[in-house]
Amino acid sequence: MNRVICFCASIALAMAASAQPIAIVDVALVPLDSARVIPHQTVILNGDRIVAIGPNPAVDVPADAYIVDGSGRFLMPGLADMHAHFSHPETMYYAENNQASAALLLAYGVTTARVMWGTPGVLAFADSVREGHIPGPRVTVASPFLQSRADTAGPWDPREAGDPAVWRVRTEADGRAAARHAYATGYDYIKAYNEIPMEAYEGVLAESEALGVPVVGHVPRAVGLAGVLADGRQRSLEHLDVFRSLAERSDSPARDSTQWYHRYFGSFDYADPERLDVLAALVAAEGTWVVPTALTAEWYGGPQPDMLARLASPDVVRYTAPGQRELWRRYAEGFALNYAQWGLDMTANRSFALLTLAALHRRGVNLMVGTDATPAMSPQGLAVHEEMALWAEAGIPPLGILRAATLAPARYLREFGLEEGPAGLSVGAVADLVLLTENPLIDVAHARRIDAVVARGHLFHREALDALLTRVEQRYANTP
Repeated sequence: MNRVICFCASIALAMAASAQPIAIVDVALVPLDSARVIPHQTVILNGDRIVAIGPNPAVDVPADAYIVDGSGRFLMPGLADMHAHFSHPETMYYAENNQASAALLLAYGVTTARVMWGTPGVLAFADSVREGHIPGPRVTVASPFLQSRADTAGPWDPREAGDPAVWRVRTEADGRAAARHAYATGYDYIKAYNEIPMEAYEGVLAESEALGVPVVGHVPRAVGLAGVLADGRQRSLEHLDVFRSLAERSDSPARDSTQWYHRYFGSFDYADPERLDVLAALVAAEGTWVVPTALTAEWYGGPQPDMLARLASPDVVRYTAPGQRELWRRYAEGFALNYAQWGLDMTANRSFALLTLAALHRRGVNLMVGTDATPAMSPQGLAVHEEMALWAEAGIPPLGILRAATLAPARYLREFGLEEGPAGLSVGAVADLVLLTENPLIDVAHARRIDAVVARGHLFHREALDALLTRVEQRYANTP
């Protein structure tokens, strides 16, 4: 059979199978509620939902069902990237193509993506995916960054000119107005960023609580991690460096340095495991969600020869735009140069990330897998598997990693009204599934051995997934 090489033809191939009930027969279920595998099961999908699950003889397969032979295969919930980035059509942020990014996510088993920096163009793209015009995962979108506004500026107004990816706020009234505009525009979250002033942050929190739109993002410097945790209304913390300052040892020489880069980057060398444990216990007690994005530390915290070698790896060359690789190369060279001039160890950030990940998991923090791709130097989709490999290196067992990449994101979305029904492999759950050739509970790397993906009830066989990958490769091969 000729390989399908266009996005629209690939989704047509999938939808031909999903227009009728789908029966995955004689498959081993990996429900991830515990470290168990349930052999010889049949799963019936109808529309975008799971409608029946049970032992092979006990499940009636509809006469018109499309049959998928699951023998020797393992069925688990679809993966999620809960901190992804797409390109902004209105700006020059990132060089990737959004259709290619969505296709890559799907091909690597990612059926849910939380895009953490939105614009109207990103919202429109997410709608196209949701409506089935473009193959990809379910996409939810955060608002533009909320950053600080000049003291001389007047009240915030959504009609003002400027960067559509950054909303600049100063007062409580600004924050409330921005939150209302985010809600009215259709963003699923409101994105707090580093420099948002305290007054504006308070306004965002108060208004978003009234509207039912979660505030997510960075820890504002004016508030600090202790303030965010004490308040409790920010619904996720992004990136592990938010724990850096409170985890730093009292005798750290970086703490009193006159150089900002020593105070920041140098502090990664002086994390106190006991302080990290206390911090992790506090976060767990608050129930705050954390998206670690350890991959950021992996890509920006390694020796420069390793970073540059990765940029030439086959998967990176095939599945990223040349312009994106050039941005990454400049990042790698710039970081290496700066670290050398500052006399700092580039690998300290990575070591801190693994230490912090282990502490958060040990204390039972609500963790979700996210990658920060494409700012993090990895192709979309593949980045999720590289992130999970880092969690494994931190000592987290496959069950814990996979739950953070599947059931936890589903629970998070239900908590804020962005998903309905039960999660995972259960009757009534959304049919977001990955069919694997190996058991992922033995090794989380087996989650890359994908035989098929079901996204909102649409079945993509290996052939269709390969077609998506081929089309991405062709697109980027022809990109200047």
